[in-house]
Amino acid sequence: MKPHEQQDIIEQVRAGDYERFLAIQLAPSSARAGLYAVTAFHIELARIAEIVSEPLIGHIRLAWWREGLEEIEAGKAPRNHPVVLALAALHATHPQIFPWLQKIVAARGADLDTSLIAHESAWLEYCDNTAGALHMAWALLLGVPEAQHEAIRNQARAYAFIGLVRAIPFMHSQGWLRFPHARMNSAEITTLAPSAGLATLSKGVFMDALPLLANGAGPTLPKPLRALAGLTALHARKLECVGFNPYALRPSKLAAVWVVLRLKLA
Repeated sequence: MKPHEQQDIIEQVRAGDYERFLAIQLAPSSARAGLYAVTAFHIELARIAEIVSEPLIGHIRLAWWREGLEEIEAGKAPRNHPVVLALAALHATHPQIFPWLQKIVAARGADLDTSLIAHESAWLEYCDNTAGALHMAWALLLGVPEAQHEAIRNQARAYAFIGLVRAIPFMHSQGWLRFPHARMNSAEITTLAPSAGLATLSKGVFMDALPLLANGAGPTLPKPLRALAGLTALHARKLECVGFNPYALRPSKLAAVWVVLRLKLA
């Protein structure tokens, strides 16, 4: 692919997922292009539900990406899209990441119909096949041995849990309910509007994330993945400090930069 296309992907990740962009800076230079490519792919799929006017169009877009991956795996000429071209180049050295990318495509269908994650088991599967699949792709690109994959899965599930709570204000503005019915019923809420019940829901997710995060961090993991665990811990602390009210959270790029910088200097 052309240099300006690679730069476009880098800028897409910087704009669309700044914290993962920061974490990628801790990777060996040889691994960064692949990390940017799979992260840009994740961004492309995650934003589909935000930009389509109706679910059918969203499913058509997801099918386009699924077929693009299948064509790469079949050895066909890749589609003329910067992210697809970057993934095609990556396939030559890391074909094992493609089943994980297909998991992301399949899981993102739930963004277009949140009834698909209404039950706890489906919700957990959604977390594992969105953030979880992306983190596993990162792990494979960074050469994490299989013995540490369980730690990556725990870390990614915690990342997804805290990320979903942080996204509640945006979800509410879109009319989305991306939490299991049982969790919402237990908190005695039917919407994600600010309320005491919402704080109960948020705290429950937070409490479930803590042991996962503890089991998903470790000094032997590559620094980019340790950064993601550190950023999750940062957001968990901030959530606790505001009484589990996601509407009281304030973004701070400086705090995220500091988490990553400490790892870089370590």
